[in-house]
Amino acid sequence: MLNELDNYSNIANNSIITNGIANLLGLPEAVVTSIPTVYKAYKQQRIFNFLKYADFTIDRISVNDCNKIRKLVSSDEGKILLCKYLEEAIAIDSEVARMALAILFNDDPDFIFESHFKNIIFIAIKELDDRAINFYIDAHNKVHNYKIDGLPYERVVINSESELLSESWTNEDIALLIGHFRKLNLLLPDPCSSSPYSSKDSTWLVEYGISDTTKKISRLFQKAKEFSKDYNQ
Repeated sequence: MLNELDNYSNIANNSIITNGIANLLGLPEAVVTSIPTVYKAYKQQRIFNFLKYADFTIDRISVNDCNKIRKLVSSDEGKILLCKYLEEAIAIDSEVARMALAILFNDDPDFIFESHFKNIIFIAIKELDDRAINFYIDAHNKVHNYKIDGLPYERVVINSESELLSESWTNEDIALLIGHFRKLNLLLPDPCSSSPYSSKDSTWLVEYGISDTTKKISRLFQKAKEFSKDYNQ
């Protein structure tokens, strides 16, 4: 999609094709010819924001870690890595998620992930807005979780008396967002064999799993949220 839009400027410069596109879409020709410029500015703004966030976060790690990152970026390998992160930053809508990406780029020692988990995060944050990130943090910090012998990770049970409901999350929010995060592999399946939804009269349950890794991702989002607030003060 990005390559297609990058090539769009060549098409828009051809007046015959531009006129044809304008007629097809029912738009003024001036609007069609302006799209490449708008799209370029859109990408540049997201890149610029990521670089600002990277600069902001690098000042908050140790001098040794900071020097490692700067040395890395000076290398050919580091430049390729930076380009990868810039591509990721362009695709992210949430400013908090973009700040989280900057934290990951700077290898904050509190948030070192195995490569496969980092790839899961890269894929997931493109699908998140700030509200969803707030829910993910709450889904780790404002719930009852249970460590049960024999289970591979902790179990969370949300019901009609959950603290989440007092945080302005509705029953529908809880059901949809937990399903969304399960699909993104940021929350784990219920480690027990019971049904994910159980109902008796007004009683209902939603269950899922959390692990040390998902807790660390939640802390990453929390730190990114705090950094975003500090940055914009």
